[in-house]
Amino acid sequence: MSNYWSGIALPWGLTIPSVIEPKNDYEVIKSSVLWIVLTEIGSRCMRPTFGCNLSRLLFEPNDLDTLNAVKETVKDAVAQWDDRVDVVDFTAQKQGNLLKCAVSYKFRMDPLHNDIQVAEFTLSEDMLA
Repeated sequence: MSNYWSGIALPWGLTIPSVIEPKNDYEVIKSSVLWIVLTEIGSRCMRPTFGCNLSRLLFEPNDLDTLNAVKETVKDAVAQWDDRVDVVDFTAQKQGNLLKCAVSYKFRMDPLHNDIQVAEFTLSEDMLA
C-alpha cells in the first residue's frame, strides 16, 4: 500500500501518537469523505461554504424524493470538496430515528486505487438538529 496521499484520518486513537501517526491512502480519503458529509455548511468560520447541508432535509417526509435529495446533496458536496474521488453510489436505510448511510466512491484517475470503497455513517435527529 502506497502513501499517495497523506494526512490525519478518523478514527483518532486515545493517545497522541495514534492521532498523528500517518494513515494509508484509504483511511485518508474515507475520512475526507466523512468530514465533508458530516460537516454542516456554515459551521467552519474560515471555510463557511465547506460541508453538506443534510440538516435541511431532516424533517422532510421519508420517501423516495427525500432520499434522492439526500443522494444529490452528498454527491454534490463530495464532488465540490474532494477532487480525488468520484461518488459511485449513495444508499440510505431508515431504522427508527436513525438513517444508516453509505457513500460508495472510486479514486479518480489513480491506477493504484481502482476498486470501489465505502464510507459508512449513521445520522440521527440529534446530530442534525
